[in-house]
Amino acid sequence: MREPRRGIGRRLAAYLRPHTATLAVAALLVAVVSAARGATVLLVREVLDGALLAGDLGRLAAVAGGLALAHLAHAAGEFGRTALTKGVGVRVIQRLREDLFDRIQSLSLAQQAAHRTGDLMARLTHDTYAAHWAVAAAVTGVQRPLTLAVLLGVAVWQEPRLSALTLVIAPVLALILAAFGRSVRERSREQGDALGSLSAGYQEALAGQRVVKVSGAEAYEAARVGALGRRQLRLLYRSLLAQVGGSPAVEAVAAVALAVVLWIGGREVLAGRSTPGSLVAFLVSVGLMTEPLKGLAQLQALWQQALAAAERVFDLLDEAPAVADAPGAVELAGRRLDVELRDVSFAYLSGRPVLQGISLEVRAGQVVALVGESGSGKSTLLSLIPRLADATRGSVRMGGRDVREWTVRSLRAHVAVVSQDTFLFDDTVARNVAYGRPDAPRERIEDAARRAHADAFVRALPEGYDTRLGERGERLSGGQRQRVAIARAFLRDAPVLLLDEATSHLDSRSEAEVQAGLAELMRDRTVLVAAHRLSTVRAADRIVVLKDGRIVEAGTHGELLGLGGEYARLWRVQTSEPTEVAAGAPRPGGAS
Repeated sequence: MREPRRGIGRRLAAYLRPHTATLAVAALLVAVVSAARGATVLLVREVLDGALLAGDLGRLAAVAGGLALAHLAHAAGEFGRTALTKGVGVRVIQRLREDLFDRIQSLSLAQQAAHRTGDLMARLTHDTYAAHWAVAAAVTGVQRPLTLAVLLGVAVWQEPRLSALTLVIAPVLALILAAFGRSVRERSREQGDALGSLSAGYQEALAGQRVVKVSGAEAYEAARVGALGRRQLRLLYRSLLAQVGGSPAVEAVAAVALAVVLWIGGREVLAGRSTPGSLVAFLVSVGLMTEPLKGLAQLQALWQQALAAAERVFDLLDEAPAVADAPGAVELAGRRLDVELRDVSFAYLSGRPVLQGISLEVRAGQVVALVGESGSGKSTLLSLIPRLADATRGSVRMGGRDVREWTVRSLRAHVAVVSQDTFLFDDTVARNVAYGRPDAPRERIEDAARRAHADAFVRALPEGYDTRLGERGERLSGGQRQRVAIARAFLRDAPVLLLDEATSHLDSRSEAEVQAGLAELMRDRTVLVAAHRLSTVRAADRIVVLKDGRIVEAGTHGELLGLGGEYARLWRVQTSEPTEVAAGAPRPGGAS
């Protein structure tokens, strides 16, 4: 069992601090509610001793009116208190979610990959919601003890000797509340972790439905996710039992105490040492004490539930971003930027090196291609340039300075990426093209689409540029999605362009259409191309061959074929042509 972290309560309380004034008003309403409860008890005594036994109808009417007003004050105060605290709770949820989402977005891709998407979703939704119970616990922590104090004061005033007997049960109740509080926190944390696993299971199963269906694995997925669901529900049930168990236990102890007090108090009335009104009022006050006593049990449950959820939220909020602005970072500016890697090595969180000792220079306006077998490190190298990750060793430079000396935002504003896995949002074509540039005018969006050779098919869609594309752009073909991504890059107009296997998944016709857009996009930019198909990069100014994370060859297409090394081997495998014949082939007009 994980040890509870210290200081969670103080950090959670910090989210309540901006709402101190509202909570103060709620506390005043709590005082009204508590006073109304005390007044009700006193008026009950007056009904018996001052009106009924005295036969005074006028006093009876006055007392009846007083009871009505006390109940109205209680109801109004309770409603006002609830409305205020619920409003604060909603705002706390919103701030927690915004802070948590901002932190998730600030993490590097490797850090995000260490968390399952479903678990992140559970923390953003369930845990931030559960953490807001701290608001209810804060108000309950004022209301219940105050109401209890008022009722106890009235009871002592009515029957001081009997009141002393009721105080004997206080240590018993304290032990019950403490035991259930510990249980609630433990069970709530377990249930939160299980819910994160269940959410991740659902997300993975739904995202992989194409593979599930073609594999005939529906029954397997149903069983896998079903097992996660049953575990989460078992833990949820245990958590709920811990939350509700305190109130019945408190009520049971209070019932025994009430029976003893009734027996002793009844004997006092029969002996003439007390009045029926005084005894009944005392019994009513003791009976009403069960509500705030159960509320204290609820307070424990709410607070511990909030702490358990807050632990999961703060675990993520405390994760320091691996990529962030360095102290003194400055804004990058310029249209002609070179890119250089000096003795760069990189390893993911596992520690296994992906890149080793990479030195490479790409001058402004050059096209440099990175080729090699899958897993050679091409995509990883590209990811270091916009700081999607930072080099483990060495320096990645742009514009003459280490990229870590530029602010992350300004650095990425100067880099455009078109990759094989084009991500489109469930939004209109226009908003997808303008993603990251929400203020772009429609004419610029359409111009970017024309330059990407996308305008024709976009206008053929049911609502043209206002057509929603569905999740991940599912209403478009692969080639169409790529051309939308190219249009996005045109609109971004960044001086450095990274092409990561941009045409690897396309058929010949789609590739030709995408190539036309890429050829124009690459013009007058500093370009790095990661490609598996060598035929697409023959016209690059320089081709760099990677193998096992190292540069093994570099040169033009003809030079590399003449070497007869790794590049020549890859060329023979892909083309089945003799090297000397291919070496004399004419270069295509563009590259990707």
